[in-house]
Amino acid sequence: MVIDTLAEDPLDLAYSRSTLPSLWSDAPTGSTAEQWAQAWRRRRTQLVDALGATVYGVTPAGGGLRSSTLISECAALGGTALRREYELTVEGPRGTHTFDLLLHLPAGVRGPVPVFLGLNFNGNQATTSEPGLRVDTARRSEAVVEHEPGGRGVRVIDRVVLDANAPIGSDAEMWPAREIVKRGYGLATAHNSQIEEDRPFDRAPGVGSLFGDDAGWGVVGMWAWGLSRALDALELAPDVDAHAVIGVGHSRLGKAALWAAAQDERFVAAVSNDSGCAGASLFRHPGGESLASIAEVFPHWFISTLRDYAGREAELPVDQHQLLASIAPRAVHVASATEDRWADPRGEFLAVVHSSRLFQSFGARALLPGDASPGMDVCPSTAVRIPTPDPGTSVGDRLSYHLRAGSHRMVAEDWAHFLDFADRILTP
Repeated sequence: MVIDTLAEDPLDLAYSRSTLPSLWSDAPTGSTAEQWAQAWRRRRTQLVDALGATVYGVTPAGGGLRSSTLISECAALGGTALRREYELTVEGPRGTHTFDLLLHLPAGVRGPVPVFLGLNFNGNQATTSEPGLRVDTARRSEAVVEHEPGGRGVRVIDRVVLDANAPIGSDAEMWPAREIVKRGYGLATAHNSQIEEDRPFDRAPGVGSLFGDDAGWGVVGMWAWGLSRALDALELAPDVDAHAVIGVGHSRLGKAALWAAAQDERFVAAVSNDSGCAGASLFRHPGGESLASIAEVFPHWFISTLRDYAGREAELPVDQHQLLASIAPRAVHVASATEDRWADPRGEFLAVVHSSRLFQSFGARALLPGDASPGMDVCPSTAVRIPTPDPGTSVGDRLSYHLRAGSHRMVAEDWAHFLDFADRILTP
C-alpha cells in the first residue's frame, strides 16, 4: 500500500483537520517488550473505562452464567456437522433469565474446535435451513424515519413493535454453517432479542432487568454481556476450544461483538461487519450515520448522556479507533460494504489505520508505509492519505480489513474473509 498524494474527498479533507484522542496517555519509550505490555494493560483498562462511561455504559458486576443445559443434539448439514442446542440460565442480583444457544461443530473432528460466536437478529431457527429448533416469543421495535435530503440526519415519525422471530432458514445466507464447519470451525449463535429485546421503551424483562433500571448501561452493552455468558457456556461444551472463540457480529450486533471483546479478554479476536457509527466507524469522520441520528432512532443502545455530544463529536473524549485498539494484543477484523454509506466504510477503514501502529507494536503487519515507531498515534492528515483497499481485497493480518462490493448485509464473501482471518491468527 502506498500513500496517496492528496486526500481529495471533501469528507476526508474536513477530517484531516481534526484532532483525534490519543491511544496513549503516557506511551513507554525504549521499554522492553514486557514493560510495553504492562503499560498497555494499564492503558487499555483506562480506554475501556472511558468507552463505557461515554458510549456504552458501565457493565454492572455481580452476574454470570448459572447453568447450561443441553436440550438437543443431532447430526446436521448432511452429516458434515454436529448440532447442539443449549438453554442458558444467567443470573444477576435481581433474578435469572434464560436464552438459547445454537452450536454447529464439524462432524468427526477430534480435539478442541475453534468457534465463531455471534448474535443473530431473527432467532436461531432463522440461521439454518434445517428444522427442529425451539422458537421463543421475542419482540423488537422498528422506527419509521424520514431522512434529511442529502444529509446524515433522520427524524422518527413512528415506532412499530414487530415479531422478532423469522421463518426457518430466512437468515441462513448470513450464517453459512456448512462452509464454516468445512473449514474446521464451529459456529455458535444466540438471538439478540432473547437476551434483551431491541426496544427503546416498554422492553420486556431481559438481562437488563437482572440488575435494575438504574444500572446505567445501554442495550448494546447488554448484548455484549450476553455474548460473554455464551462464552461461559462454550467453556463447558465438549469439543470446543474456549481459548479460540472469535466474537462476530453484523451492524448493531457488530458493535456488540467489538464491545464484548474489548471488555472480555477471553475472546481471542473480534470481527465486525458493517458496524458503523459507535461500532468500527470514527465519530469524527463526517460520513454516514451521525451521532444525532443514532441517538434519535436508537436511544436505548447507549448511555443516555452520549446524545449530549450530538453535533459536538469533536469534543468526545473517546473515538472508535480506541475501541479497536483496546482489543490488542488480540486480533480484530473490520468489514465494510461499498454501498453501505450509512455505516461509513471510509470511517471504518480510518479507524483501522489509526489503531494500526498499536497493533504493529504487538507484532501485527504494518498497514502504513514508513518507519514510524510502533505504538505512536497516527494523525488524521496522514491517515486520510491511505487509500481504502479495492473491493474484494483484504489487508493486514492480526489487524485486518476488507471492503466488499454490495450493500448492508453479511454474506458468504464476508465469511470467506473472516475464515482466512481466523486461519491467520490461529495457525501456529
